[in-house]
Amino acid sequence: MSVLPEAFGGKTYTPIDNIVSTVEDVSRETWVNSSHYITTDVVSAKQYLENDIDLENMEFYAVLKVAKALDIPAKGILIVTNYCNAEAHKDFIANHDEAKQLLSEYIKDRYA
Repeated sequence: MSVLPEAFGGKTYTPIDNIVSTVEDVSRETWVNSSHYITTDVVSAKQYLENDIDLENMEFYAVLKVAKALDIPAKGILIVTNYCNAEAHKDFIANHDEAKQLLSEYIKDRYA
């Protein structure tokens, strides 16, 4: 995936990789971007979806960049805690504990 600045009316750019992959056998139907596309604007969020940017997670991006630099295979399991809107941070805080619980249950069920 390569998102071009033109896709957002020429109002954005990114100096970082749009794709960081450390393993080949990973599902790619959902694209996660780093912090270079954060928005609280619903219209912009819709444009992101139209350009196949489904999620934002700067911490996961950082982990993948380090893993790739050190040649360590890495995969992620993500839980959505909020959507891109004016209440995004408030929603994240409100949903964070539940997300941790869901992630713990998923890992125990799948990998224990």
